[in-house]
Amino acid sequence: MFRAIECAKNASISCYPNPRVGCVIVDSNGRIIGQGTTAAYGGAHAEVAAINSVRQPKDLIGASLYVTLEPCAHFGKTPPCSLAIIQSGIKQVYIGCTDPNPLVSGLGIRQLNEVGVEVTLGVLEAECLKHHKRFMTFQREKRPYVTLKWAQTTQGHIAPNQADRKTKEPYRLSSMPASQRVHQWRTEEAAILIGVQTALDDLPQLNNRYWDGPDPIPMVFDPHGRAPESAPLWKHPRAIHIGPKIQLGDHIKHWTLDQYTVADVLAKAYQEGIISILVEGGSATLNKWIDTDLWDEIRVIHTPIKLNNGVLAPKFAGTKRFSEDLGPDRIDYYFNQS
Repeated sequence: MFRAIECAKNASISCYPNPRVGCVIVDSNGRIIGQGTTAAYGGAHAEVAAINSVRQPKDLIGASLYVTLEPCAHFGKTPPCSLAIIQSGIKQVYIGCTDPNPLVSGLGIRQLNEVGVEVTLGVLEAECLKHHKRFMTFQREKRPYVTLKWAQTTQGHIAPNQADRKTKEPYRLSSMPASQRVHQWRTEEAAILIGVQTALDDLPQLNNRYWDGPDPIPMVFDPHGRAPESAPLWKHPRAIHIGPKIQLGDHIKHWTLDQYTVADVLAKAYQEGIISILVEGGSATLNKWIDTDLWDEIRVIHTPIKLNNGVLAPKFAGTKRFSEDLGPDRIDYYFNQS
């Protein structure tokens, strides 16, 4: 199951809103003969990919399958994984955690049991739930998994005051190792969100220049329609403007909402199948999410850089789970326990 989890981590976010599942198949002699991950949305699920990776189909007879999430049992973009498992001849299935999706929950297990496939639940369940935290939140809370991120100085500033800024580009506080970690985070999330003031001040790209992987969908929270057309982030083919329709490019998707509350934004994101969002600020946007308590993680990068004055970092209540040191910086990871 550890190996199945590692396989799951290698699944691309292009599979969203499907979960990033990993699967490993072991033959009757204890040899690993197949493994798979969830393909891009509309493609094969991890179980089918693992079954198809086995060179000799006869080796599947009596084999065991380990999968991080309960196999699906309904027809969607692809046929049910439970059916593929049954037809393969596999006789034991080990599952990390059950699927809360009402179309699946318990049904995949029941179908396997009905035809004599032996099912074992809860194998490394805590580790599998941790890996599938985005999918679990999406299914149970009916909203994306939300991670807030910012960097702050020793005095608690996240940026200089606007009057002290000389150029329209991101003001970097964190070191290159920490910046690389941030870009790695971006490859793991479906979307990345900033407020309109950050778009105006920084003209950001919001892509992954320092880490290999897919760019998240850029989103700009702009209830009053002030977003700059010149921001490079609009080059993304699926960029989203959250506000009244303004001229930003024919390909830009506009979310014109009745109310521009955090809850409304997350409800719309859920409808659009956006499973997770990395909120990078600025201060007003971060505080808006904190005040509504609609967040799951906060990651704070502490840098040794000093600013005599500037924009203050948000204040919040959260439980620090762990820290890591990267170059001169320290990253603290907090989780919402409410």
